[in-house]
Amino acid sequence: MKRHMDEQAAIDRLARLCGIAPDYTDVWGQVHTVSLETKRALLKAMGVAIADSEELHASLAERETGPWRRPLPPVWVHRTEQGPLQIPVTLPVEPERESWHWRLQAEDGYEHQGELHPVALQVIDARKVSGRAYRRYAFDPDVVLQPGYHRLHLARADDPNWVEMPLIIAPAACYRPPALADGNRLWGPAVQLYSVRSYRNGGIGDFTDLRDLIALCHAAGADLVGINPLHSLFPHNPAHASPYSPSSRLFHNVLYLDVEAIAKLDECAA
Repeated sequence: MKRHMDEQAAIDRLARLCGIAPDYTDVWGQVHTVSLETKRALLKAMGVAIADSEELHASLAERETGPWRRPLPPVWVHRTEQGPLQIPVTLPVEPERESWHWRLQAEDGYEHQGELHPVALQVIDARKVSGRAYRRYAFDPDVVLQPGYHRLHLARADDPNWVEMPLIIAPAACYRPPALADGNRLWGPAVQLYSVRSYRNGGIGDFTDLRDLIALCHAAGADLVGINPLHSLFPHNPAHASPYSPSSRLFHNVLYLDVEAIAKLDECAA
């Protein structure tokens, strides 16, 4: 019984470390606890080894100690409303006085760089792993970064091998167009282009219909026309027709072309 409880506690702990929520609230406000069987199934689907007790505890130990053996986390997300940027850097205590080089490549192509001295940083956590002492520091590169996807590189002064990490700077809120500033409001219809009918189309709305619809809405005083995604679908699989699951976001769906408006085809009798 004790061993069973130990394994259940290990599954619960491992699931939390892997990002599996212990419970959830349904649409009616009722809280449901995630069962042990569901946690096992999710962990297996994630490729976590839990076939037996030995594998389970080995996976748990790796999840708990792995982050202490990496200088940088796999990714770091900083929200602008959180204040100054602080990145957790985990390093062995000895030799603590060695220096590290850092290089930060911003999304706009600009590169910042400098030196990191652990003795000058604030210690935010500490732990021993396999008999070796580690400390986690709060590192502020003291650079101004715009919201976006950046990349931080870190290496010891005497080591040519760099470790790197994506650094995501997230804005406090989604982009708000100037037209919506100061409480301004806009209006316009949301249209599924494929459902638009006109005297000239063949049963499905096309880009000419969209142009005419925009002119019609503009005349009525609308500020915008919202449409469904117009990306390329799956010509070889017509049943896979959801505009929200395209085959490519680089190309438009050819079904929306107005063939009669295409240059050199507008006078083609066929």
